[in-house]
Amino acid sequence: MASHLVAKGYSILSLSYPIATKGGMIEGAYPDFTATAWAEQIASISQDTIAENGLTDEVVMLAWSMGGKAVQPAYEAFGREGLDVAAVVSLAATPGLPGLIAYTTEYKMAPTGYATRPEAYDGWLKQLAEMGVSGDGGEVIPQDAYLADYVGDIPVGLQGYGQVYRNGKFELDHLSQALDYGAFSFSDYPFVVVLEGNSQLDARHSLLDRSYWTLYNANTVMSRLQSSLKEKPGALPAEDWEKLNNLVHQLSDRLSISVPGNHFFFVGKDGAARTADAIVEAIDRTTKLEAEVAELVPGRAE
Repeated sequence: MASHLVAKGYSILSLSYPIATKGGMIEGAYPDFTATAWAEQIASISQDTIAENGLTDEVVMLAWSMGGKAVQPAYEAFGREGLDVAAVVSLAATPGLPGLIAYTTEYKMAPTGYATRPEAYDGWLKQLAEMGVSGDGGEVIPQDAYLADYVGDIPVGLQGYGQVYRNGKFELDHLSQALDYGAFSFSDYPFVVVLEGNSQLDARHSLLDRSYWTLYNANTVMSRLQSSLKEKPGALPAEDWEKLNNLVHQLSDRLSISVPGNHFFFVGKDGAARTADAIVEAIDRTTKLEAEVAELVPGRAE
C-alpha cells in the first residue's frame, strides 16, 4: 500500500505502539503506555520528519485497527505541533468509546507487565490466508514471519476493554481509559472517513465501523454549528439549515468507502492497490465536505 501511495505523490511515515514480538522489534517494555502518549509521539515524530525532509505541514492520518483509539488525542497533538490534519481515514479501526468492543473482557499479565493475547492469533492468520497469495504464488506474509515479527504482547491500556496498568497490576477503569482515548470529546474530532471491508471473518468492523464513526462525524458538524452561532448569534437561514440537515443525514454514505476484504484488506497486490485508491478518494471526500460545512457554518473553531 505504501508504494502505491508514494507513486501517487505522498510521503509515508508508519508508527507503531510498543509491542513485544518474538523477533524483538522494540526494545524494553512500557506497560503503562497510553493512547495519549502514542498520539504525542505520532505528532512529534511527524513534525520532526516533516522538518528533516522539507515537507508541507499538512498530514493525513491513517488509523488501522487499534489506531482508532488514538485519533482524537493525535488530532489535538497535531494541532499543538502546528500541523494541519487534511484527512483522517479509518482502516478497520474502532473509536475508543467504552463498550463498543466488549465491556468485561480481561487480559492476563505477562512478566513484562504487558497484556498477553495469543488466543487472537489464529483468527488473524485465517484472515491473512483469506486475502490470498502474492503474485508469485507464495504467501503474502508467511505464518512464521507473522507470528515472529507482527504480533506480541502489548500495553493493556491500548486494548480498549477498560483495563489499565497501575501500581504493577491491571485495574478496571473504564472512565480513565475513555478519557485517555478522548472518547467523550465529541466537539473536538476531525471528520473520519471509513474504509470498510466486507468479510464475515471481520464481522464487527464490516458491520459497525461506519455507524461508530458516523456518531463522531455528526457531532463534529454539530460542534461547528454551535461554534458558528456563538460567533454570530441567530438561527441559520432556512435554506442553509435544510442543506446542513441533509448533509448530516448523508454522512454515513459520504464518508464510507467499501474495500473488499477483512481486517487486512490492504494486504496483497490487489488489496494494496485498492486501499491506496480508496485513501486518495477519502482525502478528496474530506476536502469537499470541509468546504461545504465551512460555507454553511463559517467560523469553525480550530
